[in-house]
Amino acid sequence: ITSIKHFTLFLTIAFLVTGSYTFAQSKGFRTSLKSKTENAGNTSRFIMKATSEAGTWKPRKEVIYEPDMEGETDEWLEYGQITNEYDNNSNNISMIEDNGDDQNRTLSKFDAINNKIEVIKQNMEAGEWVNTEKTEYAYDPVVTDYQTERKAYTWDPATGKWILNYAHKKVITRNAKGFVTQVSIMLMNAKNQFDELERTEITYNGGDLPATSWKFLQANESFQLVEMVRYDKINWDHSDGQILNSNEAFMIGNNRIKKADIYDEGKKTATFECTYVDGKTDFDCLIKSINGVDEIHHTLTELDGNGSYKEEIIERFDENGDGEMEIYDQYTIATYDDHKNPIAEENFEVNDGVIEKTNGLKMLYTYGSNGEITETINQMYDYEAAVYMNMEKIVASDFVFFASGVDYTQTKNGSLNIMVSDNQVRFEKEGMNGYAIYSVTGTLISKGKVENNHGEVSIGAFPSGLYIIKVTTGDGQRETAKFVKR
Repeated sequence: ITSIKHFTLFLTIAFLVTGSYTFAQSKGFRTSLKSKTENAGNTSRFIMKATSEAGTWKPRKEVIYEPDMEGETDEWLEYGQITNEYDNNSNNISMIEDNGDDQNRTLSKFDAINNKIEVIKQNMEAGEWVNTEKTEYAYDPVVTDYQTERKAYTWDPATGKWILNYAHKKVITRNAKGFVTQVSIMLMNAKNQFDELERTEITYNGGDLPATSWKFLQANESFQLVEMVRYDKINWDHSDGQILNSNEAFMIGNNRIKKADIYDEGKKTATFECTYVDGKTDFDCLIKSINGVDEIHHTLTELDGNGSYKEEIIERFDENGDGEMEIYDQYTIATYDDHKNPIAEENFEVNDGVIEKTNGLKMLYTYGSNGEITETINQMYDYEAAVYMNMEKIVASDFVFFASGVDYTQTKNGSLNIMVSDNQVRFEKEGMNGYAIYSVTGTLISKGKVENNHGEVSIGAFPSGLYIIKVTTGDGQRETAKFVKR
């Protein structure tokens, strides 16, 4: 009876899709300026999008408001401002937070495939940016978005150097055919040496697909690895051999199990069965004890084509061994709009047939003419009052467009910033309201007005060569730069 409940500790029944966004936001929207910085660039199922096949719109300016908690009105009070800068691939490379009293800056670097490899945090002190923290990341060369290493540093102003104070890494072993056979999770200790805390081991028949077993080991107090959970006699729905799971999330991703025997600390305690729907993330899984009637039923169902889904876990246990079943039923419904942005995530519990909402988030958007999100109101469910409360409003402006699949070269002349691809030139300058493009012989090629400090001109039909762009501002200033059409 107790053995199957042990699996909950190893995430067998943990919500696989739901949770990351709710958990992050449930700490309170008032910390959003800091949390935005810490989570900038992270991948999540809950990333607000203003995208299309043509490209993505990103805001340079964001103003954060919080409700007037002490007043009797619904007035929003400005809490802070965020200024963003992006690279040519739309990655956020600089984020400045200003709450009126303090200014903080986050600088990020990305590799050639847009993985974040470095984050530096700085504070403004006496008119200068001062380093405070740095984090470095490394990734697997095969599964290129899988993070294998993280190092954290603090800045020592006395020596002017970064001091390493935390590091962990995942050491991946593959066989001759390139399939993962082991993942070791290592943590740096006080002696700057690495201790192995966890390990997964994957066994293949003759070294080829499919894998026949997956084993999770964990270090005890003496740092000896002890087997905790094992999936044996695995029957896969599909598998690519890149089995990097450090928990039992085998219902999603590229490695999905249909059937397996489950061992708890070396003893067979349960069976696992799961069915899937082709082309969807849907699954219907059952973990059933071999020694009794205890079972865990875990399902995920897509609700529409926008990304909405319902994820549910129902646990049935004979708590006292008297045949009287205890049932624990909890589920989450996540709803997305036609822009494929999340508008609600709500968590429920079912007790004696009565459904009760336990917590939730709602996101109310205002969209611009290009599908960009110009305003977001975040609401959090108040369990005691059984209503949603306003927690934060974000007003975004000064958007920049990044075309999909376009390789830009970037130049800057004074305050005029120019980005050129084979088919488009983009240019930006504070206060700019007009432009003109000339050939090197002085022939006018294109001219027009612009808004919001930036403009875009299609140059696909332009002959290859050198061109001159002149921009004007509302107060009569002019700036000139050259660019090359390839």
